[in-house]
Amino acid sequence: MPAEAPLLDQSHLKPGHKASLLSHSQTLELYRQNAKKTNDPDLQFEFAAFMVEASRAMNDEEAKKRDDLVKEGLALLRKLADRGHANSQYYLADCFASAIGTSKNKPDFDKAFPLFVQSSKHGHPDAAYRAGVCYEQGWGCKKDFAKSEQFFKKSASASHPGALYRLGIAELKGELGLAKNPRDGVRYLKRAAENANEEFPHALHELSELHEKGIDNVCFVDIEYAVQLLIEAANLNYAPSAFKLGEYYEYGKMGCTQDAALSIHYYTIAAQQDHRDACFALTAWYLVGSPGILPQSDTEAYLWAKRAAEKGLPKAEYAVGYFTEVGIGVKKDQLDANKWYRRAAEHGDKRAQQRLKGGVPIDEKKPKRDDLIKIVLAQDSKNYAIPAPTDIPGIPQPSPDQTNYEYSKLLSYSLYFYEAQRSGKLPPDNRVTWRGDSGLQDGSDKKVDLEGGYYDAGDHLKFTFPLSWTLSSISWGAYEWYEGYQTAGQATQIRDMIKWGTDWLIKAHSEPEVLYVMVGTADVDHNYWGPDTGIPLPRPSFNVNNSSRGTDATAEAAAAMAAASLFFKDKVQDVDYANTLSFHAKQLYEFAIETPFETYQTSVKEAVDLYSSNSYKDELVWSSLWLYKLTKDPTYFDNAVNFFKEFKLSGQVDVVNWDDKTCASYILFVQCAIELKRNDIDTWKGEAEKFLDAVISPDDPCRFTKGGLYFCEGDSDAASLNPALNAAFVSLLYAPLSSSDSKKDNYIKFATSQMNYLLGDNPMKTPYIVGVHPNSPKDPHHSGAHGGTDINNPRENMHILYGSIVGGPGKNDKYKDDRKDYKQSEVALDYNAPFQSLMAYQVINAKEDPFYVTLPPGRPQTNVALIVSLVFLFLILFGIGGGFVYWKKFKNRK
Repeated sequence: MPAEAPLLDQSHLKPGHKASLLSHSQTLELYRQNAKKTNDPDLQFEFAAFMVEASRAMNDEEAKKRDDLVKEGLALLRKLADRGHANSQYYLADCFASAIGTSKNKPDFDKAFPLFVQSSKHGHPDAAYRAGVCYEQGWGCKKDFAKSEQFFKKSASASHPGALYRLGIAELKGELGLAKNPRDGVRYLKRAAENANEEFPHALHELSELHEKGIDNVCFVDIEYAVQLLIEAANLNYAPSAFKLGEYYEYGKMGCTQDAALSIHYYTIAAQQDHRDACFALTAWYLVGSPGILPQSDTEAYLWAKRAAEKGLPKAEYAVGYFTEVGIGVKKDQLDANKWYRRAAEHGDKRAQQRLKGGVPIDEKKPKRDDLIKIVLAQDSKNYAIPAPTDIPGIPQPSPDQTNYEYSKLLSYSLYFYEAQRSGKLPPDNRVTWRGDSGLQDGSDKKVDLEGGYYDAGDHLKFTFPLSWTLSSISWGAYEWYEGYQTAGQATQIRDMIKWGTDWLIKAHSEPEVLYVMVGTADVDHNYWGPDTGIPLPRPSFNVNNSSRGTDATAEAAAAMAAASLFFKDKVQDVDYANTLSFHAKQLYEFAIETPFETYQTSVKEAVDLYSSNSYKDELVWSSLWLYKLTKDPTYFDNAVNFFKEFKLSGQVDVVNWDDKTCASYILFVQCAIELKRNDIDTWKGEAEKFLDAVISPDDPCRFTKGGLYFCEGDSDAASLNPALNAAFVSLLYAPLSSSDSKKDNYIKFATSQMNYLLGDNPMKTPYIVGVHPNSPKDPHHSGAHGGTDINNPRENMHILYGSIVGGPGKNDKYKDDRKDYKQSEVALDYNAPFQSLMAYQVINAKEDPFYVTLPPGRPQTNVALIVSLVFLFLILFGIGGGFVYWKKFKNRK
């Protein structure tokens, strides 16, 4: 909002001058006349700002006067700004950024940004800070971290606390394109804290937290100083600091003595700014009171609880339900109580869920106030999830109306991961700050445009075959569980994610019987470790065509186009783009079913050791089914049946992945047969259930690890999580179609167990998703996220690859967070495909938070002492010399 400007000073008027009788309009007119008489730009600026500020106090009944005031004020500000008046330039820019006097009352950074820049050139520190923010966010300009840093430093040179704070955080976390530098980060924060004000108190709080924990050789632990910094921040009305102090003085933490008066004082500061936890803390204080300090009041307790509940605090919602049901501090109202219980239950409060089920009846014989006190004072179970970043647009933040928030966050993270895999010219709304334009000349060796698409994994190669599986399976999940994307606020992101891939497939399908299947080679790309700014050349392009065939890749691309077309037609309702995809799907399908059939690596030898296909048979069935799903032409379904019989694909229990869609086709057969109302629906259900029953009760080569992961020897040796998650994905797709409720329940139970394993319910106590929990992998095998040019340096990844799924643990459930171990730590397009759909399902259906939310930090450690003892015993028994010889032979044999 625009900064406060001085209002008309009437201090020179005395009661005898009838100051109290001057109307608002008279005051305005006096000010107007004074402003017209002077050439002083500062006085004219004050009048213009006065008009804008005065307009804010007007209600809707005075809309015409209000609009006229704004118009007059902005016109004067424009004149002053054109004359180079810095304050006017800044104030006018701030008005545009705050949607004052703009079209449709929306922020207009196209107008605001150049004015911020102009004002900054006249030495306005606030303007320089705001220009830096615009460059960082891409508001009214193209994102440019170098210029953002430049403007922040210009503002910081004038000791602007906001700029100093932003630079401090950037140095601490390695943002704005800077390398992590904690020492400089702390220096900036100290300067920001010294200059803190009510608008920018954040550095005081951040510095307090650093001194609470310490940073080796940079920031020492000093609890007393940490508390003092919080006090300074609270005195500036910074709610998070005030709330922490309220807790410290209530419970005697951090060296603070228990002091009811100070606790209530600081809670009140935070609560007056609608800090929901502080509001609820005051509920507790008012329920019990504090003699001589705070009188007990059930009414005040109820009102503060309601205020916290209205801000979406689940335990407060439950408490308000109880207040209202019992009639403490408010009139009894069962209907209103149920409303609050439902809200609390939707936000995960288990007590509310039980109350609605009738599992926690109110005992009329018990003292209800005492029960209420217990409810209010009950400690929350600790939430160990890492909070979502606030500087990435589109990542949901906690809010009262967010259903299954953590799953919504996970869904958004997965979509962020796919943005991090983008190749080509990035759009203005690119959210991955460490990614740039890359691969702009892809395809130039064949005079085709192959710019765009997705990098396959932690390298910079592009493959059509696994990408097509990723797109077809994600489109399938998005079609079935689109509600999950909508609820999570990710409908735009899933549309863009699929389209970024299919746009590239359209380019790759450059001619009716030509499909490009690979860009780059392993011998060049895998000898480079570094960011996308230095991708090595050459990057040759490889295709299949009518003389060098690739049945599998062509059919899979047809399936991807068809599945995406169906999604765009029915969910996005973009008929034109859906028709374009349909055209390519049909053309690719006709190319695929031409004989002779060949796997694509037969024609493209460079793919043999990378993504070598075992067969084209499953892709022919798979693509036929998707063409039927799209067109409703039964000829395609008949083709699928004929291929299915010709290739003898009945009764298989293989894993589902980028290479084998046979068992996924069983589920698709059932869906299509139901649509066609065929009389062989039970036959197809039999195929699907034989496969799924084998999954939930596996036999060699598949089994469950001791920790509960579905593991198949060979297929799960690298990227063990992928077969398990794909099995969970198709289990949930099929569950509603099951032949019995018991089967349905078993399939859902299996899928839930695999999701729970992924989300931290495993022997390593590790959620295998980057960025969600302190135990999450921190060093996935990904050169871009690492940020260096040496795989060993820096030791930790510089960038957080939010939402990426690592390969996963071995068959013994052990996992090592080591980027050099690509079998366990690499990420890839197809690894995230089932995860993303599963999270969309969970947004709709989950009844409780992901396992990691209540998982304390810390992984199990190897018992070093036991190992040393065993080694020592071994040496005693076999002799040092003999043991050494044995070890040497063993090492050489490996």
